Amino acid sequence: MCTVEELDGTNVLLLVNTFEPTPLISILARRGYACYSEVRGPDLVHSYFWPKGEEREAKAETAIRESVATEKTFEELLTQFDVVLKHVDVRHLEMPQPMVTILNELEQLPSGEVLYVTHRRVPQFLLPRLEERGFVLASKAIAPEEVHLIIYKQT
Repeated sequence: MCTVEELDGTNVLLLVNTFEPTPLISILARRGYACYSEVRGPDLVHSYFWPKGEEREAKAETAIRESVATEKTFEELLTQFDVVLKHVDVRHLEMPQPMVTILNELEQLPSGEVLYVTHRRVPQFLLPRLEERGFVLASKAIAPEEVHLIIYKQT
């Protein structure tokens, strides 16, 4: 809610989750915020929030459209980074070891290389830490207990 309070019409909050945050959408709608949610995969939903208002909504819609248009699919990223991938499989590890392993691998990752992770799920608690460090995560659900992740430095 503190982050929502920082929205001033010049920015949009993107919430990445495994489900559409219906209770949050209802609460924020009552407080004067608009929302757009997009299902990006079986366990990946992007929800955008911004203060309501004609001018603000037009700016938010433009920002969302540009963001979605410039994002590459998982397959496009896989092809782009094919020769510079380092693979790690964390499915066998107990929590919090998958996150610790991924962060350690990223610290040691040579510049220009990309980390390819086989995981049981999209690691929700890892997402803010990746963002803080300037990394981007793309995911693809393969099976009920198998998700492939591509983690790379944002340029």
